[in-house]
Amino acid sequence: MINLVSQQLKKKNAAQYFWRLGTVSVLIAGTFLLLGIVLLVPSYFIAAEKQNTEVVRAAELQNDEAFQENKELSALVESTKKQLGRFDKVQTFNITQKFIEPLLSHINSANNIQLDHISYRTDESEVIMSIQGVAQTRDGLLSFVETLKSDELFTKVNVPVSSFVQNNNIDFQAVLHSTIKDI
Repeated sequence: MINLVSQQLKKKNAAQYFWRLGTVSVLIAGTFLLLGIVLLVPSYFIAAEKQNTEVVRAAELQNDEAFQENKELSALVESTKKQLGRFDKVQTFNITQKFIEPLLSHINSANNIQLDHISYRTDESEVIMSIQGVAQTRDGLLSFVETLKSDELFTKVNVPVSSFVQNNNIDFQAVLHSTIKDI
């Protein structure tokens, strides 16, 4: 089959095609831009109005007499929160130093114990720590639990019997109780 269209006519047709393609692309992009503007402008005005309303409402609340009277109370509450926050940090540091560090020293002495999770909570008179980990052998877990029970720091050590079922690679959980003294 022979192509009888000249090279000059082919170039002219290609140029017309690309001009049409470009024109349609610009029209489509312009249409999307116009639709975007038409759809987003009302949302912008609504958001700006809400922001202005909230600013006015906040200014009215600050100028309210009840707020002026409670300013002193608010300052006192904020000061108390800061002081309690400092106390909480000191207590957390003391708990870490007095209870968790000895636990970690027992783990370091027992080479076959690996801890995955330590959590604690404090009541009025005691610290309750929950530990989870993996023991390589049942005997290693047993000796670790006996070491914890013999430590005078922990008043009660609870390990479920189900932790001693497997022989190797034992996932265990333990709950340690200790009384709070001089924190």
